[in-house]
Amino acid sequence: MKKHSPNQRYLIIIDIIIFLLSLLGVFSIVNKADLPFILSSLNKNLIITELEKENRNYQKNDQIINISGFEFKTKEEIEIFLDGKNPGEKLKAELQRNGKIFQTQIVTVKYYSVFYIVTACIVGILFFLVAIIVLIKCDNKTLANTFHWAFIFTAIIILMTWGNYSKLPIYLGKATRIGFHIGYLFAPIYFLRFSILFPSKTKQLNKLTSNALLAFGAILSILLSYNFLKFSFKFNLDAARGYILIFDISSIFITILIISSILIFINTYATSKDETERKRMRWIITGFIIGPLGYLLLWVIPTRIWNKAILPESFILLLVAFVPITFGIAIIRYRLMNIDVIIKRGIVYTTVIASLLIIYAIILAIVAKLINSQNSELASIAAAITIALLFQPAKEKVQKFVDRKFFRIEYDYRQALKLFDEEVKNIHNKEILINKVLHLINRLIPLYKIGYFTYNDQKNEINKYQNPNFKTTNEKNTIVKLTLNPMAVNYPVSLSALIEPSVRISKIPFSESDEINKSLILCIKSSNINIHGFLILGEKKSETIFTAEDVDLLNIITTSIGLTLDRIMLQEEVIREHLETERLEELNKIKSYFVSSVSHDLKTPLTSIKLFAERLRTISNLKKEKVDEYLDIIEGESDRLTRLINSVLDYSKIEKGVQKYILQKVNVVEVVKKVLVSLDYQFRIGKFKVVTHFENDKIYVNADEDAIAEALVNLLSNSMKYSNLKKEILVSVYKDNANIIIEIKDFGIGISEEEISNIFEPFFRSSNQKIDKSGGAGLGLSIVKHIMDGHNGKVEVKSKIGEGSTFLLIFPLIGNS
Repeated sequence: MKKHSPNQRYLIIIDIIIFLLSLLGVFSIVNKADLPFILSSLNKNLIITELEKENRNYQKNDQIINISGFEFKTKEEIEIFLDGKNPGEKLKAELQRNGKIFQTQIVTVKYYSVFYIVTACIVGILFFLVAIIVLIKCDNKTLANTFHWAFIFTAIIILMTWGNYSKLPIYLGKATRIGFHIGYLFAPIYFLRFSILFPSKTKQLNKLTSNALLAFGAILSILLSYNFLKFSFKFNLDAARGYILIFDISSIFITILIISSILIFINTYATSKDETERKRMRWIITGFIIGPLGYLLLWVIPTRIWNKAILPESFILLLVAFVPITFGIAIIRYRLMNIDVIIKRGIVYTTVIASLLIIYAIILAIVAKLINSQNSELASIAAAITIALLFQPAKEKVQKFVDRKFFRIEYDYRQALKLFDEEVKNIHNKEILINKVLHLINRLIPLYKIGYFTYNDQKNEINKYQNPNFKTTNEKNTIVKLTLNPMAVNYPVSLSALIEPSVRISKIPFSESDEINKSLILCIKSSNINIHGFLILGEKKSETIFTAEDVDLLNIITTSIGLTLDRIMLQEEVIREHLETERLEELNKIKSYFVSSVSHDLKTPLTSIKLFAERLRTISNLKKEKVDEYLDIIEGESDRLTRLINSVLDYSKIEKGVQKYILQKVNVVEVVKKVLVSLDYQFRIGKFKVVTHFENDKIYVNADEDAIAEALVNLLSNSMKYSNLKKEILVSVYKDNANIIIEIKDFGIGISEEEISNIFEPFFRSSNQKIDKSGGAGLGLSIVKHIMDGHNGKVEVKSKIGEGSTFLLIFPLIGNS
C-alpha cells in the first residue's frame, strides 16, 4: 500500500479545514438575500422589469430611488448591500412611479434556489475529491500539488461565493468571503501553472513570472478583502464601489490567465506526437472550453460589460462541473498523470444515471415553468409520467454507453462467442488456429500486445510461438523461465491494477519477465488437463482495465482453444497414421516395381551374354568377323550390366549420405568423347545417329570424372530408351557466360510440363504409357541431379511431348565455383 508523505498528510488536513469552512460558505449562500423582483439598468436608472408575484407596494416599471437611504446605481451595489441582510427582512425604499416618488416597504427573499445550492454542493465536492485523488495518487509531486490547489481554489469559489456574511458569527461569515477572494484569484494562477507543467515534466513556469503572478493575485485579494471589511461592519457605498472596481480588475486578470491556460493546452495538444497523450489532452481541453471558458464568456465578461449574464448562474455552475468530470474521465480511461484509479462500473452507472435524472429534471422544470400556473398540477403529473416512461430505456442505454465509452466493451458478449465458434470450427491446423484466435481477440479487445506461448513442462519454461511482440529475458531463443508451476494456477494471472476488482485472479508472479508479469495470462489446457500453452495479453489500447465480461469471454475462448487443439491433434494423428499406411503401401509397390524392373534389366544383358557365349562354344568354324561381332555384343552387354549395377550401388550410397565426389581439373570434352565410345555398341544396335559439337577441344571444369561420365551415360541411355522414329542424338559442349554447359538433345517422345518437376525424384514413373513400358528402375535422373548438386552446378530440362527433350548439365567456370 502506498504510504503518504508528511507533506501530503498536512495538505489533506488543510483540505479538511477548507472543506469545513466551505460548509459555512454553503450556509451563507443558502441565506443570501435578494429583492423580490428583477431590476434592469435603463439610462443609468434601476427599473423593476419583472415581479415574482403581484404586490401593491411595487409594480413593473417602477424606478428605484433608494433603499434604506442608499442611492444605488447598479445591481451589483444592491447585491453587495443585501449580502449584509437576511431573507425575510423588511427594508424601507423610495420608488418613483409615473413621475411621482413614494415610500414603500420591500421584504427580501432568498437569492438562490434549492437546485442551485444542491448543484453547487455536488460540483464543489467533485472538485475536492478529484484534487485529493490526484494529490495521493500522482507520483510527480510538483504536478500533483499544482493540480490540487487549482481544484481546491475552484471548489472555494463555488462553495464560498458571495453570500450572507451577517448570519454567521461575525468572523466566520467574513472569513468565507475572504476565502472566496483568495480562491477567485489563485485558482486561475494554478491552472496556468498546471497547463505549463502538463504533460511535460521538464517545462517550468519562470520563477520570477510565477512569483509576480502570485504576488499580484495576493495584492488583489488583499484589496478586495480590505474594501469588503470596510463596508461589512457598517455599510459604506463608496467602499462597496471601490470593491466592485477591484473585482472588475480581478476579473480582467483571471480572464487573461484562463485564456492563456487554454491556449497553452491547445498548443501542447497540437505539438504532441503521442496519441495517448493527445487523447488525455482532448478531455482536458474539452473541460476547459466548456467550464472556465464558458464561465468567462457567459458570465464574467457579460456581467462586467452589460451588467447581465447570458445564462443563469445555475447553468454556468453545471458548465464548470465539466472540469472535474472530464479530468476524471481522463484519469479513469487514459491514466492521466499516470494515475491508476479503479472504479466499479456500478458507481459509474449510478453517477451517469443520476446526472441524467438531473438533466431530465432541469428540462421538465423549464417546461413546467412555461406552462400556465393554473395547469401546474397537470404539468407535475405529466413530468412524473414522462420520467417513469423514459427511465428504463434510458438506464439500459446508459449502461451500454458506460460499457463502451468508459470500460471500452466494444462487443456483444453472445455475438462474440458465436463469431468465435464460427471462425474456428472448420480449422484443422494449429498455426492457422492460433493466428485466427490472436486476430479475433485483438479485434474484439484492441490490445497493445498479444501472444501465444508454448510450454515445456520438463524445464518449466515458456517459449514464443506465434505473433508475439513481447520482449523476453533471452531474445535469442525467446525462452522465459517460470517462477511457479502453471498446473497449480486455476485462475487468470495478472496484477490487480489491470483487472476489474470483482474478477477472481491469481496475483502470484508468473515468470522472470517483468513485462509478462504485467500482462493478463490465461492457461490453455487440454481435456486431460495437460497444458497446450498460454495466451498472454498486454494492456488494452483503450487504457482501461480488463472487465469481468472481458475475462469471462477470454476464459471461454481459451477453453475452446484447448478443445480445438485436442481435435486438431487427434485429426493429425489419424491423418499421420493414414499417410503412414499409404506410404508403406506405396513403398511396397515401389519395391515390387523396382525388383521387377531391375530383374528385367539384369536378365536382358545376361540373356544376350549367355546366348552369344553358347554360340561361340557350340558353333565351330565361325568366321573371324562373326567371332569379333559376338565378342563385341558380350562386352557391350557386360558394360550395360555393370552400369545398371553401378546405378543401384550409387543410389544406395546417395540414400545413406556417403556418396562423395573428388573434384579436380578435368577436360570435359575428353570425358564426353570417352562416354560416346563406351556406348558405341548400344548406338549401333539401336541404329542411332550421334552428332557432336565441341566449341573447343579443351574445356576444363572442376569435377569428378567418373561422376560426370555416369551422369552422361544415364542421360544418353534415356535418350535411346525413350526415342521415337527419328533416332538422332545431338551432344554439344560450350561456354555460356560464367558456365560450361553439356547439352544432350534427342527427338524422342518428350515429357509433359506437369511431370518435369518430378522426373528427378527417385522411382518416379510417368503417366505416359510409352515411357512406363520402357522399363528402368527410375534412379538415373535422381543420380544425375545429385551429381550436379555435388559439383555446385545444376541440371535443366526443356521438353515437349512428341518433339523430344534437351538436358543441360551446367558447371561453373573454374574460379567461379
